[in-house]
Amino acid sequence: MNSGFTVTLEKIIKDLSLEKVYLPKDPKDILISNNEVNRPGLQLAGYYGYYEHERLQIIGKMESQYIVTLDEEERKKKLEEFFASRPAGVIYTTSIPVFDDVIEYAEKYEVPLLRTTEKTSDFMAALIAYLNVELGPRITRHGVLVEVYGEG
Repeated sequence: MNSGFTVTLEKIIKDLSLEKVYLPKDPKDILISNNEVNRPGLQLAGYYGYYEHERLQIIGKMESQYIVTLDEEERKKKLEEFFASRPAGVIYTTSIPVFDDVIEYAEKYEVPLLRTTEKTSDFMAALIAYLNVELGPRITRHGVLVEVYGEG
């Protein structure tokens, strides 16, 4: 859900201790505005209904193992289709190795590629909580104290 607020990818990288695998430009200039995340298993299988590319995409063991099971031609096709959708960013969890094919398509379509040592579920929970705080609605109030007949 887009709240109208943004957080820089640089802040996310710093605050969540993410490893930079590939960045198309300075992470200060990459803005994240969606507080929801996605595990792209269905997209890697070819289904893009209800897919929101503005979400950060989380690749864990399940998605990574699925990619490994594909023959080379199919793997390249699925990865190209996924990265061509230009997701806001892709984050590998659990220190999963990032294959050269993945880096190649991230560079081709200028998609930020990051990695964390944390387990997928733990990382997703932390990232969602973090994004909810950073992108949550805010109200600013200005107050002035006034004294009226000695009361205030």
